[in-house]
Amino acid sequence: MAPLLLGTGAFVWMGMPGEVRGAFSGLQTLTLVLFLVVALLVLNGVFRTAVHADTAGLTVVNVYRVRRLEWAQVLRVNLRRGDAWAVLDTDDGTTVYVMAIQGSDGDRARRAARQLRQLVDQQTTTSTND
Repeated sequence: MAPLLLGTGAFVWMGMPGEVRGAFSGLQTLTLVLFLVVALLVLNGVFRTAVHADTAGLTVVNVYRVRRLEWAQVLRVNLRRGDAWAVLDTDDGTTVYVMAIQGSDGDRARRAARQLRQLVDQQTTTSTND
């Protein structure tokens, strides 16, 4: 997506007549470049979203924030109809959104949430199942 955005921007810029490009002040050109950089940073952040499981717990990456949770910290995995993302309820009373599992993905998102829920259930041990 980033090369497409860069290519489109360059194509539009080069497609403008020289007098139009020349009418841009240095500050206006800098503003356009900064807008492009911000758009690329947002895209990069969105593409980074992920949830990784290992023997110690879960790593949730939402844009530029990384949250590490031990298995025992995760109480519940939810993805209700209408939710934008899957939600992890944690033992400290907070919730962690999992942007990598987006409700708008329909059946695929429900399967992913169900798999994550099963993984949490398998990895979490409590005094009742020891």
